[in-house]
Amino acid sequence: MSLYAYQVFKTIYQQGSFVRAAEVLGLTPSAVSHIISELEKEVRVSLFVRGRKGVALTGDGEALLPYIMDLLSSHERLKQQTAHLHGLENGIVRIGTYGSVALQWLPEIASTFQKKHPNVSFYIYQGGTEDILDKFRDSHIDIAFLSIAACSGKMPRGMESESLYLDPMLCVAPRNFHPRNGQYVTIEEIQDYPFILQRAEFDPGVKALFERYHLAVSSKFSITDDQYVAAMVSAGLGIAILPELVVKGCTGTFSSYPLQPAQYRSIDLAVRSESRKSPLIKLMLSHIRTTVKERFPITDASTIL
Repeated sequence: MSLYAYQVFKTIYQQGSFVRAAEVLGLTPSAVSHIISELEKEVRVSLFVRGRKGVALTGDGEALLPYIMDLLSSHERLKQQTAHLHGLENGIVRIGTYGSVALQWLPEIASTFQKKHPNVSFYIYQGGTEDILDKFRDSHIDIAFLSIAACSGKMPRGMESESLYLDPMLCVAPRNFHPRNGQYVTIEEIQDYPFILQRAEFDPGVKALFERYHLAVSSKFSITDDQYVAAMVSAGLGIAILPELVVKGCTGTFSSYPLQPAQYRSIDLAVRSESRKSPLIKLMLSHIRTTVKERFPITDASTIL
């Protein structure tokens, strides 16, 4: 069976639908069905099961998934290495990231990289820590921006990481909020006000802060989106703690203050061990390090969440 059949398999898995996969691949649904039917004959197992909400992998399909993904990744690295031998860089860089990094960093990182390597394409997946780790495990991404400290020992096998940036944590408050010390908010002061929380999988650093300082906060809101948090704060419903990169991307009528003692979210650069062998990924990693170092220098940290 050709590699293209495995690419069709991967696309159906990612899209959760034969019809949507056909649209992505520029094929008819019947052509997609025929390719999978031939693939199932070759491997002698059923790969997908259809349901009301689309298609899902069978148990056998789940068992074969990591091997198919590794095969496609190896083929991509082979193409990149061949291009590199001819003085060319092309291929796809697949990145998983928090929304704040996607908004504040990736436009500049991607645009400056493409100026040097115009034949390179990007696949960007934005999500919370658990989402990014799942994409990593399924071989959907090669590089990730995430906080390793927030992974709680859940790092996938084959993931390598390095510290990249320390993002200051800020107290975000309504305009009529007045810190006791004027210019900053103390950790103890936080528990005296209603608090707006993000769900732990989206902001595990705040949960870690509460546990470290044994804080008991009152919260009537648990939200998944940064902008929703900012909107709730702007409406005077409470205060929140958000990383500076997140605050820069939020709109609303709120004020932000540094914490005392200072707290930081570590943003780490993670890569699949196998992907690191790719010339293109090596170039991308080097470009990310250089861009972040030059444009966003690391600040000395007090406490890293």
